Amino acid sequence: MYKVYILLVLCCVTNSAYASLKDNNGWKVGVSFGTADTLTEITGQFNQAESASMTNVYGGYDFNKWFGLEFEAGITGDVAENRASLDNAHYFVMSFAPKISIELGSRFLLYAKYGLSYTSYIEEYDGAVCTFIVSSVSCEDDIQSWDGSGTLFGAGAQVSIFDGLKIRLSYSKTEDTLTSEDLIRRYSGNVEASVEQVNLGIHYQF
Repeated sequence: MYKVYILLVLCCVTNSAYASLKDNNGWKVGVSFGTADTLTEITGQFNQAESASMTNVYGGYDFNKWFGLEFEAGITGDVAENRASLDNAHYFVMSFAPKISIELGSRFLLYAKYGLSYTSYIEEYDGAVCTFIVSSVSCEDDIQSWDGSGTLFGAGAQVSIFDGLKIRLSYSKTEDTLTSEDLIRRYSGNVEASVEQVNLGIHYQF
């Protein structure tokens, strides 16, 4: 008889664990790491395609098993090409998007999202920019930055490891037109920017 009781207890514990694994509702926060393929172009001035590492933080709220809102912010590694005087360059990408999920079994789901993005692109050059004011000289780092808003598309697959802890493989792409408001500019015109990411993430669902 005790064997029957043990079996019943194990079944209850297993069912409870699987029930919690299926619970994808509530707040979540996590980090992800991967790669980013970037395209950066100013018509008639430069066109570069570079890849780099990508680091993100993300979070959001899932209202139920199929609908949620998600925020993500990340920065690339150096995406500078071999251009004269260019020391380094990187992207900062931020997005906010509704997310639709489809559960496939107790531990696995697929999702897609589409929303708004904000992108900043910064180039740093060798040397400094110096301004002569009467008898003094003021020097600053030689930097030009562009920023702007656009759209994001993302998709991915998520697996529940145990209660609350989940990992996911994600793909996303942002396309933005970026403008510069710097007073001293090396380049004029808008930057057409695309950042395509593939990341492995881990998050906790509260």
